[in-house]
Amino acid sequence: MPAWSMPGSEVLVREERQALEDLTFERWCNSFAAVLRYREPSIRRGSDAWEAATPIERRIRAACPESFFGFPGFDARPFIRVVAEFADPNARFEYDLSDLLWAGYVSLEEDLTTWSLRTTSDNELLANGIVVLTEGKTDQRLLERSLALLAPHLAPYFNFVDFDLHRVEGGAGRLVHTLKVLNGAGIANRIVAVFDNDTAAASALESLDQTRVPGNVRVIQYPALDIARDYPTLGPHGLISADVNGLAGCLELYFGRDVLLGPDGRLTPVQWRGFDDRLGRYQGEVMRKRELQQAFEVKLSACEADPTRLNSYDWSGMREIISALITAFHGERG
Repeated sequence: MPAWSMPGSEVLVREERQALEDLTFERWCNSFAAVLRYREPSIRRGSDAWEAATPIERRIRAACPESFFGFPGFDARPFIRVVAEFADPNARFEYDLSDLLWAGYVSLEEDLTTWSLRTTSDNELLANGIVVLTEGKTDQRLLERSLALLAPHLAPYFNFVDFDLHRVEGGAGRLVHTLKVLNGAGIANRIVAVFDNDTAAASALESLDQTRVPGNVRVIQYPALDIARDYPTLGPHGLISADVNGLAGCLELYFGRDVLLGPDGRLTPVQWRGFDDRLGRYQGEVMRKRELQQAFEVKLSACEADPTRLNSYDWSGMREIISALITAFHGERG
């Protein structure tokens, strides 16, 4: 007689179904954190603790360690990463391989770390992180430092191309060319190409057939900024406020209001440069770029030396870029 048709099995099936219907990654994490507070993590069916527990907590407390306590996944690495998030930072983490050793599967002399890396090297998605391409070396350097400061737990999973090391020419057009070369080379790494939010980038991207961009590549632009919706611009008709999103969104515009404010207490204007006939719009560029870069580096250095000062500065623009970067592979492309 199949186990699922035995007397009482319908109760087990109903409970498992309810737990799975409610199960999400976030709910598992919250339930696991709650379970860790119990002196006895395991639970006996029918006990008072069982009746008081939620379906997901029951699933966690009744599951064996080998099944990752009901973790919604099959890879041990995400499970270990999540467990580490809830552990005491000073706790000692041990991976018990005694069963493998006594069964003869491994020996004391084996370098299991090297073996693990070798067996996963064919899966670049997990082994080598995400490669980030930017329009130039300044964007690369400042974005990398900002990510390490604002999301230090995620920074190790991103590898920024060092333009100085590889002597790669900058600019939106060159970045599009680099993407085309990588597409043809069949690179397996996940790649995020990050473009400015301006006319020059939009023009360069016109030549990129995004329907042919492989699934391991994402092409994004800096997101629209609230501060840029009504921003001072300098052109033939003098100083006029305008929405510069999509027209002049270089990295400097994301440095924060505290950096963009000049000595006179006003935002550093965007100056209109050339006109793109094909797109029918102007290209703008924020003035005093080098001064803004230097001011932002001072801001970065101050917070790197003392992270408690982070909330004293405006990081809203950089957080928008970082959010776009870390969610580039979330969901399916439409």
